[in-house]
Amino acid sequence: MELNTLSTADLAIVCKLFGALFYYPPRDFNEFPFGTYFEEDEVETPIKEVNQVLNGFKFTNQVELQTEFDKLFTLQPEMVTPPWSSMYLDRESIQFGISHKKYCEFIQHCGLSLREGATDPEDHIGLMLIILGMLIEDNQEQHVKEMLGEYLVTWSGFYFSNLKQFAPDTAYARLANHTAQLLELLCTRYSAQVLIKNNYFQPSKS
Repeated sequence: MELNTLSTADLAIVCKLFGALFYYPPRDFNEFPFGTYFEEDEVETPIKEVNQVLNGFKFTNQVELQTEFDKLFTLQPEMVTPPWSSMYLDRESIQFGISHKKYCEFIQHCGLSLREGATDPEDHIGLMLIILGMLIEDNQEQHVKEMLGEYLVTWSGFYFSNLKQFAPDTAYARLANHTAQLLELLCTRYSAQVLIKNNYFQPSKS
């Protein structure tokens, strides 16, 4: 099967899987149910794109994969691919910006709780994909439209472009490609109207 043939319930699962791969460090993958996929010689699920993504992670040297994760997702002074929406959508390009505050209010409006005791921002690409999957599972169609059109796809293209530029030919670049495909499919399926917003983040060229 391919993504465009999946039910909305299956697409929700893929959202959460892709989100987890973006958010959690590779050294922790075995702590999650999807970690069992890596125990086989080759990942074989019913979904072609999921196989391509998971095999990309499985057949990458694990030390190199963790190093790549640390470079791409750990806050540092010259970070070129920040995974938080407010770094792109807020004029100051900072964490916990105005867009982050609005997004947190949206989560709570949807009846979902913010992570208790969390010290990192809620608007991480991985966490947002997980929330999107939860909204789809809950059949919150209007909130799925809002999530896609106002909070996620408004900046994900900027992020994916940066990631593929600075980490080409990596498991994360493949994940970005298939996540972009997934979001495009969901926008079509839910007739989501995506707001056009400015990208204020300028990565260092050094």
